[in-house]
Amino acid sequence: MKTMQTRPKRPSDVAKYFGDDEITDYQVRILNECGKSTKSYPFDRMVTNSNLLPCRHRFCPWYQKPRAQAWALGLRAVIDEEGDSGDENELQLSPYWVEFTLPGIPTAVSELRNFLDVMKEYLSLACNQSYWRYRILTGLSILRFQLISESNHEVRLMPTYTLIANVSSKQINKLDRMARKASWDWIHPKDKVGWPGVALRYIPTETEADRDILQARVSDLIEYALVYPDKQTFLEFARQLKGVNPVVMCRTQRKPLFPAKYEQRGDLRYEQEYTVSRLGEDLQVSLSGNRTKELLPWHLVQ
Repeated sequence: MKTMQTRPKRPSDVAKYFGDDEITDYQVRILNECGKSTKSYPFDRMVTNSNLLPCRHRFCPWYQKPRAQAWALGLRAVIDEEGDSGDENELQLSPYWVEFTLPGIPTAVSELRNFLDVMKEYLSLACNQSYWRYRILTGLSILRFQLISESNHEVRLMPTYTLIANVSSKQINKLDRMARKASWDWIHPKDKVGWPGVALRYIPTETEADRDILQARVSDLIEYALVYPDKQTFLEFARQLKGVNPVVMCRTQRKPLFPAKYEQRGDLRYEQEYTVSRLGEDLQVSLSGNRTKELLPWHLVQ
């Protein structure tokens, strides 16, 4: 199988995916007006608050960069604490961090949501095992996608979880065993030819330079997590991602996945607005405090 990866450079490039359709026309306007003070959605208005200029659309390439940097900065703040949060009731972290790569299986776009649910179930089962509960103290879970071109020219998507995890001090010399356990507990395809497999590596965080490297990597992982295939496949991909939270950080739990009420506010609000729109954008109207039902395109949402 051949890996493909493409990414538009401008919001207007993404807007073309949503064009020529009355139902998604408002998304075209949101994307084309990204960064501009003049907005036409959900009504004509001038925006003076600089925080409301970005469109905050899930697929906007301009918005992904500051969003990714915010997540990376949040993780950096956790690492800089080095186990001293100042809260006696909170779990104290170790100075040791690792990166798990948990690849999924190339999946038809129409079946993506079902497979993502399967991946989450595998993660939940692992969370409930005492082995992982007492070895992973906290972590940042990042969902990423790759476009895979099969030999029959069919395009599939391969989702992958990257988990940046803090591990207990007692386990740092037992990473080989932890890697074997992770592989044992994870999904495996029937045909493993070309499949990357589960991987685990130690992440140095001792020096400022080490932490700068990790922060930049996390930012890139999030910024370039999404894919942009042909228009028909893209629109189905967007539909399959409805309600999927791609980045989750746990802070006070011994789980790589966090209950919704503990999720970092950035993506939590992002997903709440996504649920309203059903298609993946943050609505500027809600950010400005105008939540009246008449101003939202309910007649367009089936």
